[in-house]
Amino acid sequence: MIRKFLALAAVAMLIAPVAQAAGIAGIWQAISPNKLLTTAGQVPPLNATAAAQYRSNLAAAAKGDYSWDPVSICKPPGEPRTMLQDDYPFEIDVSPVRVDFLFQWNRLDRIVGIVGKEPLYVGPYYFGASTAHWEGDTLVVSVTGIIENTTLDAAGLPHTDSAVLTERFHTIDGGQKLAADIHVHDPATYTSDWDTRLLFRRLPDDTRIKEDVCMERKKLNNYATIYNSVIK
Repeated sequence: MIRKFLALAAVAMLIAPVAQAAGIAGIWQAISPNKLLTTAGQVPPLNATAAAQYRSNLAAAAKGDYSWDPVSICKPPGEPRTMLQDDYPFEIDVSPVRVDFLFQWNRLDRIVGIVGKEPLYVGPYYFGASTAHWEGDTLVVSVTGIIENTTLDAAGLPHTDSAVLTERFHTIDGGQKLAADIHVHDPATYTSDWDTRLLFRRLPDDTRIKEDVCMERKKLNNYATIYNSVIK
């Protein structure tokens, strides 16, 4: 009898966090701009070297030159940029041991392991390694090891592979919006830590996450961004 009680208690301990956090599960679409700014609406505090790189990226993009951007050859956008593809929805799936971010963009899957529940997940490497814990109904994610040749946003905001992101996901507006409050720590790129907030709107549960193959887009458009994709 005691053994049965302990087994039921263990199951309840696994299920409770999932039920509590069910609010972030669902299908979401970015409503934030794809150019990251601080919560004060300013350009992040880049050091001189990083600021020069950022200006170079912006200037090249203005001329239609995306040779600096690995996304142009179908490399994964990385974190948090993949969430900001505002034409493409993504799904969050919650289980007791992990949270999956299932992206339409090239069918990518970002796996976030819950601390103490399963081994650390790494991959795709462009997302770095993400581990998380729950604080009530807020998912708190620590992200490390994001490959350096990605950018934090589509505008070309740089970072190094020593960057640490702390993401806090929670719903607002009665569950109809998802907020991601992100703290960026990267002393090799920024003169101080900074914070930003991303917002997403909830889509109907029957929204279809469409098929997307980056190389097929590239054949059609010669540039592998969603913004000129003819595949809808």
